[in-house]
Amino acid sequence: MRNAKKELPENVRKLVERLRAKSKYHIEVKLIRGGYYIYEYAFESGEYGQKKISFYLGKADSRGNFSEARHRFLNTRARSLEEYIKSGKETERPSEVAELIYPDSVDRAILTEISMDSKASSYSISKKLDLNPNTVEYRIKKLERLYSIRYTIELRPGTFGFERYFITIRFIRGAPSQEDMEKLFSSEPRIQFVASLSGHYSVLIYLLAENNVTLENLIYEMRSNPIFSNCKAIWNIGYTSESETWYIPFRDEFFNLMKEKVWHRSRETPRRAKDQLLESEYAVMKELNHDASIKFSDIDRLYNLKSGNAYYTFERLLERRTIKRPTIAMGYLPMRYVAFFYVVQKDISIFNRYRKEYLRTVIEESLHPCDKYAQVEDVSAPYGFLLLAPIFDEGELEKLQGEVAGTARGSEVRTSLITRVLVGSLGYRRFKMSESMTYKRLMDMESADAKKQEGKNTEESQ
Repeated sequence: MRNAKKELPENVRKLVERLRAKSKYHIEVKLIRGGYYIYEYAFESGEYGQKKISFYLGKADSRGNFSEARHRFLNTRARSLEEYIKSGKETERPSEVAELIYPDSVDRAILTEISMDSKASSYSISKKLDLNPNTVEYRIKKLERLYSIRYTIELRPGTFGFERYFITIRFIRGAPSQEDMEKLFSSEPRIQFVASLSGHYSVLIYLLAENNVTLENLIYEMRSNPIFSNCKAIWNIGYTSESETWYIPFRDEFFNLMKEKVWHRSRETPRRAKDQLLESEYAVMKELNHDASIKFSDIDRLYNLKSGNAYYTFERLLERRTIKRPTIAMGYLPMRYVAFFYVVQKDISIFNRYRKEYLRTVIEESLHPCDKYAQVEDVSAPYGFLLLAPIFDEGELEKLQGEVAGTARGSEVRTSLITRVLVGSLGYRRFKMSESMTYKRLMDMESADAKKQEGKNTEESQ
């Protein structure tokens, strides 16, 4: 399923133009299993900024024949987005979309397996899940198509000389255009992700930098850019700790910068520095980051490496944990928007008393195709953590916000919504939470509490 704007057959395009002429709102077309599903949508202002509201109008075939939505299972007679907004009721999604939002247990299990190791064979996955290999292969191809799955790798930038940072910008007066910000931020290879926000913050940026001096120079250059000349804004910059469970994919442009890290033996540099890379390491990371389904023999051929060198290098990078794992990133999810929670810890003693509750909610398994949170990171300046949550259902935002506020005691929850991704993408996948550091930390805490209680009971019995 994907936005079909650039792929519309002539008859469908004419149909959309007719519908657009009748509507005072926007029209959106999504291609789902060969059918063109047409929606009206608008943005409504709310407590957390602008919120996208969609109304399903109906389905068209490639010849432009249109079947109007009946909304059979919904107690509403709304025939348009305007009527729906006035009624204040939730519109029904077509069954195909509902299936994408709530995949069955087999699809979820397969998504988890390829998230943990995207190079695992269908046969090995079938053994783990007790399924027929042909079933696994068929399901994987279906999931690739439905969620626009990209195969990539998860890297640890600290192993080759880069630290992870984030920036939030809050515009107080004036703001650059989305197009100007996209042009500025996309030109910097250190920046991996940028989104414009509505709510408490205006922009969220994830980036990599070699050190604090490089970071400060980069920020100074960005803030001095003419696009910000008529703006008054608060920039907040902090360090993010490495996450074992959640990740943000690296942009291909980052590897243009990485070329400077490649070591070439010379009289001046007879040995490589700790943060330098062999040419074969650079080649493997660059190609697998772009497409982890590539054959290692093809990497050997592209870079004139000896036969088997790319595979050997890949195994070494895994051993050294430079590459954490080959994984996936879902390019399409039928979600409404992404919520951004910045949780500022104001009383760490209170937070620590309820920390277990917070950890349980963070790693709770989702019935959606991806994890409950697309990103969870401990941050500094101010101390706290960042949460990025894909929102699929009506009321899910309010539920999550209440959950975060209820478990992250002693903290202030600042909520924003992503209105547009300007640069990069988020790493949507299904991580096996029982293998996460968060889960292990939770188990250690519960084990320590159990021993403490056991000792207390022993003392009381004596």
